[in-house]
Amino acid sequence: MRGLGSLFTLILLAALPTALAYLWLVIRKYQFNIIWFLCSLLAGVLSVLFAYLIQLLIPPITIGTIWGLLIKIIVQTTVPEELSRLLAAFLLMFLAKRWKRLGPMEKNSDGAAAGLIMGLGFALFETAAYSISNIQITLLRAVTSSPLHGACGIRTGMAAVSFRNRRTSLGIWNMVLAVLIHTAYNFVILIPRTPLLFLILIIVVSTISSLMYIKAE
Repeated sequence: MRGLGSLFTLILLAALPTALAYLWLVIRKYQFNIIWFLCSLLAGVLSVLFAYLIQLLIPPITIGTIWGLLIKIIVQTTVPEELSRLLAAFLLMFLAKRWKRLGPMEKNSDGAAAGLIMGLGFALFETAAYSISNIQITLLRAVTSSPLHGACGIRTGMAAVSFRNRRTSLGIWNMVLAVLIHTAYNFVILIPRTPLLFLILIIVVSTISSLMYIKAE
């Protein structure tokens, strides 16, 4: 029973950011339904598989210097994960076009909202997978990694809508921002004795600046 109780607690903690995002969308009176929410969440989980497949194609990178670490983070982690979310967003738009109950995904705010939930779906799966043996890791990732993935997901979701609407330069800009935000977070996490303030600033600034694009229209 103790093992089942710990597993249940783990699942609840991992899912907490997603539940808060759902509540935030309701409070903001954003026009969405439960099908849209669940499909966006599933797309985020599916993007984990996409990221894994992309990473399999990338050869190992030897870390010799701090710049080597930076290149490794960009090439092996942040670019594959943001590309995976972009692919998942395209898949979600394809589904939305053919399944009217899902709702449209044509405006920047649509892409931003779907990207938020996709990012949290990605983080939910990662948190559960990484933290199965240590509940403290779940708490840490729920507080830091989930908002980070949500913020990057917003940018990637908007990029997908921009590419679809043939606004290529805006799409590239949002993808670059997503990669930069994600890279800064991972870099700070991996550098020893980095002040916690840097990590907090990255999370707060990226999250607030991204959430402003989700508007009830």
